Amino acid sequence: MTLAETFTPANQSTPPRPTTNPHSLDIDPTNYRARYYSENDARFMSPDWSAKVEPVPYAKLDDPQSLNLYGYMLDSPLDGVDQDGHSTLVFDGKTHTITLYSKSGAKLGTYPAYNNVDSHASIGKLVNGTYPMLDTTSPHLHPGPEGKENGAIGPGGIYRMKRFKGADGKPHSGVGVHAGRATKPDLAGRSGPAHATEGCIRTNDAGIAKITATVKTDPLTSTTVENNRTPKPPRNLTSNR
Repeated sequence: MTLAETFTPANQSTPPRPTTNPHSLDIDPTNYRARYYSENDARFMSPDWSAKVEPVPYAKLDDPQSLNLYGYMLDSPLDGVDQDGHSTLVFDGKTHTITLYSKSGAKLGTYPAYNNVDSHASIGKLVNGTYPMLDTTSPHLHPGPEGKENGAIGPGGIYRMKRFKGADGKPHSGVGVHAGRATKPDLAGRSGPAHATEGCIRTNDAGIAKITATVKTDPLTSTTVENNRTPKPPRNLTSNR
């Protein structure tokens, strides 16, 4: 069975599978954001790339499969997922975890994470979906008190998402993934990853450190939010008479 093979009737889109990329049986290739993947050819349509120019990005000389810049998951799709052709984060609001995947789809680590938002912040919880990243190869650091272990951001900085419209209908920038507040409680008595934010996802220092170590050679392209907040359906402006 191939990556997008399914028993869904024709002309219907399949729900997101482990890759979180919905695939229509009638549309090929699939947009993986960093690259397009062709189900018919079982390969990416363009070679892999890295922020730093290299002859063969991410190659491991002891693994010949890594020399194939068009392959998916080192030709072992059951061993992991490739969210978008580069590294990605998946935040699960139900399990309160954030998972980092490499460009090859390997799971690099899962860390505690919350999207507990201060009641004064109009943005509220992040809506389920995929958010492209602004900081892809290094974090945005905050000097001063905010960058301390108990500061609002933490010493590892923040990986910001690109500007987006929140559930409140307003555009938001500066929202992302960070640590901080390691032992300092909020008004609800929560500290560490559970401490309330202004709309961001908070994890721990270990999670941020792992992301930073990874993105030096494997750019972070997106954060997918799951089981957190369902988008409101569009308003029906027609009236019944």
